[in-house]
Amino acid sequence: MSDQTVKSAGRILDLLELFASAPDLLGVSAVAKRMNYPKSSVYMLLKTLEQRGFVVSDDTRQFQLHPSFSPDARAWIGSSRGRLVQIAEGPMQTLVDKVNETCLLTILRSDWLTEYIAKVSSTQELRLDPPVGLTREPNAGSSGLVLLANLPEGELDRFFASHRLHAYTQKTIRDSTALRQDLETIRTRGYAITEGTNYPDASGLAAPIRNAHGKVVAAVSIGAPTTRFKVIRAEAITAVLKAADSFSRLLRR
Repeated sequence: MSDQTVKSAGRILDLLELFASAPDLLGVSAVAKRMNYPKSSVYMLLKTLEQRGFVVSDDTRQFQLHPSFSPDARAWIGSSRGRLVQIAEGPMQTLVDKVNETCLLTILRSDWLTEYIAKVSSTQELRLDPPVGLTREPNAGSSGLVLLANLPEGELDRFFASHRLHAYTQKTIRDSTALRQDLETIRTRGYAITEGTNYPDASGLAAPIRNAHGKVVAAVSIGAPTTRFKVIRAEAITAVLKAADSFSRLLRR
């Protein structure tokens, strides 16, 4: 098998994973920019996928996965949201049982927004409890920071070049230089902690989930009132890292 054949197969899989998480239709230019592939190559790959029934296009040549691929049906696509949600209950419930704070499973979408795709809520009366499906800017919460920190360098550069940093609170990092430094620290230590950057008086802790190829495909996190989080911080770091490892091992099966 030639290196070119392997490269083309990899690009096909990259495109399928992109469309599995895309909230809207995507044109050739948008896909080429997001994936950093030549437009001519993207067009030929998309035409191949369309001919084989994996994607469909409209009159303006905007593409999406074929409608038959429901969220559950997408589970076969390497570590897409369907597969993640399928295996989420065990690791997330174990984490909540350990720290009794709300646990969230988060992905980074193709439009650079994070999305909560699964949740197990704390039983405590005062708790963080955002709805599944909520989208946020990735520079605000612990999950978004973990997902940004583990992007390949080229993709991270494209994020900074094309995306305006949004502030939810006065503590949200909006300076690109400061954010890059923070992401390097997160990448090195393996988890992110935030305090008041997403919601006032709330803290978050997140760790990356990796697929069988070592690629970060999601983040598992807990959120808690800051006063309560400070008490469980050390225990929570250990528990979240363990949950991320459990997720990653399940994805390798």
